[in-house]
Amino acid sequence: MRIAHITSYQGPTLMKRRPIVGNRSMSNRIKIELIAQLPHANGHDVDVFSYGEVDNAECRFYPAFMEPEPFHPRILPHYISALPIRRVYGVWASLRMVALLNARHRVAPFDVVIIFNFKPLQIACARYAVRRRIPLILEYEDDAFGSVAGESEAGLVTRYHHRAYRRVLAAVSGCIAVPPYLLSQVPSHVPTLLLRDVVGDDVLAASKRLRASKKDIVLFSGAHASWNGVEELITAWRAMALSGWEPHIIVTLVPQPRGPATDARRVAPGLQ
Repeated sequence: MRIAHITSYQGPTLMKRRPIVGNRSMSNRIKIELIAQLPHANGHDVDVFSYGEVDNAECRFYPAFMEPEPFHPRILPHYISALPIRRVYGVWASLRMVALLNARHRVAPFDVVIIFNFKPLQIACARYAVRRRIPLILEYEDDAFGSVAGESEAGLVTRYHHRAYRRVLAAVSGCIAVPPYLLSQVPSHVPTLLLRDVVGDDVLAASKRLRASKKDIVLFSGAHASWNGVEELITAWRAMALSGWEPHIIVTLVPQPRGPATDARRVAPGLQ
């Protein structure tokens, strides 16, 4: 089986060739690599297609390329070209990704297309898969019908996008999501998979190796943004007062919706 994975992969060469630090995600990178290697280990071919999103608008062209430092010798991520001009970027990315998907499909047809979340680019690829009658799987992590803070959104443009999202949800052959709430948005007859987390063999091996000497530690790693609940996590931890356990919080500072980035030391006093 041949699988096309349309996602936001950021390999080691992408950072060298494009400015992506503002939307850099190491956890996404590791998760994409692990998920891609699972079907490959079971005899399937996986093509990873990434838009390699540039984190600022500028009048500059970034050519397409194939990752020269792949995470697996048989899985070679493809990056489409980028033209980060305002009001052009999204249309350009959608056209280029569909063109790349079509070109690879003509060489060796895909049996499944996986899209990661809802963006114009993913919607365009979903429409392509539906037209070609290729089974479509949605890897759903960010609620498409609410803001990152959980608030519902309104307006003509928002309603237009929501209609497009619902059409894709009605056409998917399967859905993978982290919370049950997102799986509930998919029609009841569609097969779903609740995927809470993906852990690499290195983490499991380290856990077994240090079982006798390791401390009782709870680790939180992610973006330090209000919608990720870091402050609530700290409040709950203090309320539980677990004896012998240590909380370790590793966060990436990101701009808040209504203000500058917050210093992690202000949010987690006494937990460094």
